[in-house]
Amino acid sequence: MGSRCFHLLWIFYFTSIHLSCFCLVRRPCQVMERQYEKYANLVFNHCDDFTQVNFTIAAYCPVDKYNLHNSLEEVPVETDWLCMSFSNVTIKTGIFSRFSNLKSLYLIGNFKLLPESLESLTELTTLWIQPDRYTITGKLDFGRLNNLQNLKLNEFQFSDVNMSTFGDLTQLKQLVLSHNEIRSFSSLTEHLTKLKYLQDLFMENTISQLKKVDCLTDKLSLGNPYVNFSIHYLSFGRQQIHYLENNSLCNFPKLSFLKINLHPTIADDLFYAGIETVDTMSLADIQFGYIEICVYASYFKVKVLQLMNTDLVSIETTNGSCSTLKTLDVSYNMIENVSFLQIEKLKNVTDLNISNNRINALAVCPITSSIKMELLYLNISFNYITSLEEGQFACLKNLKMLDLSNNQIDDIRNCTFCGLRELEVLHLEYNHIYMIQEYAFSDLFALKQLNLDDNQLTSIDEWAFYDLHIEELTLTFTYDIEEIWWSKHIANTLNKLSLKTTNTYIMLLYENFNNLFHLENLELDAQYVYIDICDCFLFHRIKELHLLNNIAFDCMDAALPVLGNFINLEKLYYRAYYTEPLEMTVTINSTLRHLKNLKFLCLDNTEKFAENLLINPYELFQGLANLNTLQLINSGLEYFTSNMMFNDLKSVIFLLIENQNIKDIKAEAFSPMSNLNFIYLYDTTLACNCQLNWFNQWLLYNKQVSFIDFYDQRCLVGAKHSDSTLSTFLDNCTADLQVTLFIASFVGTIVFILIILFHESIWWYTLYLFYTVKCWLNRRKEDEQYQYDVFVSYNTTNEQWITEELLPNLEYNGPPFFKVCIHNRDFEIGRDIVENIVDSIYKSRWTICLITHSYLQSYWCSLEMRMATYKLVAENNDSLILIFLDKISKEEIQCYHRLTKLLDKKTYLEWPEDPNGQKLFWARLRKVIGIHVEKDHDGL
Repeated sequence: MGSRCFHLLWIFYFTSIHLSCFCLVRRPCQVMERQYEKYANLVFNHCDDFTQVNFTIAAYCPVDKYNLHNSLEEVPVETDWLCMSFSNVTIKTGIFSRFSNLKSLYLIGNFKLLPESLESLTELTTLWIQPDRYTITGKLDFGRLNNLQNLKLNEFQFSDVNMSTFGDLTQLKQLVLSHNEIRSFSSLTEHLTKLKYLQDLFMENTISQLKKVDCLTDKLSLGNPYVNFSIHYLSFGRQQIHYLENNSLCNFPKLSFLKINLHPTIADDLFYAGIETVDTMSLADIQFGYIEICVYASYFKVKVLQLMNTDLVSIETTNGSCSTLKTLDVSYNMIENVSFLQIEKLKNVTDLNISNNRINALAVCPITSSIKMELLYLNISFNYITSLEEGQFACLKNLKMLDLSNNQIDDIRNCTFCGLRELEVLHLEYNHIYMIQEYAFSDLFALKQLNLDDNQLTSIDEWAFYDLHIEELTLTFTYDIEEIWWSKHIANTLNKLSLKTTNTYIMLLYENFNNLFHLENLELDAQYVYIDICDCFLFHRIKELHLLNNIAFDCMDAALPVLGNFINLEKLYYRAYYTEPLEMTVTINSTLRHLKNLKFLCLDNTEKFAENLLINPYELFQGLANLNTLQLINSGLEYFTSNMMFNDLKSVIFLLIENQNIKDIKAEAFSPMSNLNFIYLYDTTLACNCQLNWFNQWLLYNKQVSFIDFYDQRCLVGAKHSDSTLSTFLDNCTADLQVTLFIASFVGTIVFILIILFHESIWWYTLYLFYTVKCWLNRRKEDEQYQYDVFVSYNTTNEQWITEELLPNLEYNGPPFFKVCIHNRDFEIGRDIVENIVDSIYKSRWTICLITHSYLQSYWCSLEMRMATYKLVAENNDSLILIFLDKISKEEIQCYHRLTKLLDKKTYLEWPEDPNGQKLFWARLRKVIGIHVEKDHDGL
């Protein structure tokens, strides 16, 4: 029985054990309420952008033909938002009839539609259909969807729609068509004439040409001969138009929004396409390189112009008028500088976005000019600006938001922002600013938000914020923060303060912070945070606290964790930092229990603390009776098995576990959470284990808790992710089946062991007996005398030694003369090899095994030794002689267990190299063989 047979047995064994449980357990729908959707951007992964559609109660149902009706029965009847992912399902009439409140429906996957499939959805206002593969009998009927306002057909052929009922969608306001096999624009618009309320038309199909024949005419009209749709929003998506004839868009003279991707060579043809006015024009992704902005603005009376990713190298406003333009977006281009000459015609623009360019020089306001710009929002982020000059924004008197983040600014000169008396928000994060001078923020009397995060601050002048009314302030220092005397000037207005050090610690001086009368939101980013005098610190003012990259938060006077002193804290976000060796105490250890008013808690990166037993998971959440939301990110809590962990969390509604290795989880852990509505495992790892089978039963019968995207959760087999999901794995693990699998595994293991034992210990002995009996039946045992004195087992590579040494010394040198059996001379031709071997061994008084390296590697030599061994055992007769022709070390012999056992029990001969030794060798061998031969003759 070869190794391949054992591989087959092994495969059969594991297949029989693991394939015995491919049964289906229906998957319940997942339900979510809008009021909890805000947590962690909670969405249903398979529903794409549909989650943006407004809802009160939403449900996501992955269904197939076996569980369609059962799953829908568990969805609340008041559900108004339903997303369904189908797998080989026929959607029949009345399937949604129980949902009288259903307003929004999304159908995706592999399904079959009947013409009347949707006729019961009379209250539906939003319908999206996006099949992976679908079939339809006849034409899809929209006739009864009288309240439909939003229709999206993606990968659904427009020709499969019953056009006679399509016109009955009298309330339709938005139509989105993508990949519908629409070849010409007029083949669509001819069906839209009855849709009097249609306002938005988005289409992305294989239309690359717009021709004059696409212009529909009204023969009954006495005035304007062209059909004038009510459509105000027109988008051709990303499909590039290569040919644009005059008057081809005559049916859309007045648009509030136009998005069209024209080939750059035909861009000017847009002026003759029949469009008169466009409030918002998006020409994004057209590789213009150069475009006269004001020409387009004045011709179409554009208010908002979007020119993102159009390869512009400058803002060209020389020709035309930009008097109507209010918003200009030229982000993601290659503009290197912005000067007053470029933007002086943009004086009516209120929102200018020039982010993500290559700007290194900025001169929007010349000192000698008295011009006043109307700009309210200016975004210059993600550029290459290195410095800011004095008064360079002075002409932007109305500016409310200025974004200079993600540049290379290293210095803010005095009076840089002079003139910006209406500015409320200033973004300077992610720059290289190292110093804030006394008059750096002069004139910013209305400033409310100032962000200097991720800079390289080494000093702030004590008077830098004098006369300011900042409400939110974010700062990053390169040194340990000890004194913040500059805060005294904004003490009466500051509500949110964020301090970060790239060094080691932050010191909170009570005399500084006790003057911050309105401070409620505090963010501290440092390994160590200290308070000098905790008895005087006004902890009760803080309602929201962020501790980032933190090891310890202690009192200097008592050296004790102080987190629990924030008695009015409602929201806590804690991200740990760890070093080697770890501290013996950490901020959150035994302190959270004092935060009685806490409603939101996020623990991030506490894995090392948990591994080193610096936090006790069974005490960590004690006392948090008012907590609503718990978020654990790489927390190190690997076992969710006991109700003691969450025993006090009776108010928790939402539980998010993210980036976590979970070794075991049980339903008992969630039992204290009587108000739990949602569990979300994001980027977590679970072992594929049938002990998690409780999930299926729990989700089926627990009507309160929705396990968001549980059916996409992967699990680990060993150290690798399984190709299937956890739910698919658990479908095979019912409670009764576990017992069956245990019994099957036990019996299978015993059988497998017996097979191995049979192969190793019994098989060859049985084979020897079989051939012995066969020889006896063939009358080979008529004469009880041995036919040969010696049977020699050897490898053919040693045949020369046999003919030149062994045969002459045993057969021809005598007396006595011994009769030798060798396979090349004495085996019977045409007979089975194994039968020849057994027969020769049985008919020989002695068996000599000539051990060499090649002998040990030979299958047939090993077989001959094995048979000789079994004869020795069967007849209890010492008839085996071992001769070593090669020098073989003990380490090499240890690989051959049978030979090792023989050497432990028997004396063996070694072939010597010197002639005297060889004479002695033959004398010893002949003596052993001769003694037994003489005994046999004497017995006669």
